Amino acid sequence: NETLKEISNRQNCQVVVVTTNSLDGKSAEAYADDYYDYNGYGKDGILLLVSMEDRDYGISTCGYAIKAFTDAGINYIENIINFVLKYRIIQKEYAVFFSAQFKTNVKIKLVI
Repeated sequence: NETLKEISNRQNCQVVVVTTNSLDGKSAEAYADDYYDYNGYGKDGILLLVSMEDRDYGISTCGYAIKAFTDAGINYIENIINFVLKYRIIQKEYAVFFSAQFKTNVKIKLVI
């Protein structure tokens, strides 16, 4: 993805996005930390992990990325994720409602 490459180049660290079906009993953050540590990524990086089954996410930072992605930056990313997830749920509910009312498929797109 070009956006991830651009962030990686600008921040001089690895940027990783991972999806998984299950957290295997761990917290999302612990799973993200372990995934980054045990999969050969560099000493400087950030990883966003999304668990589909658990409907949860975690963010892990390592090395320089800890300074590059401050707590405020991580909170900003989390706010965007939460907004998108909330909007997607509302979007799905509206699509189901309108599809039932008008007996047709309705698609609503999220545009950020």
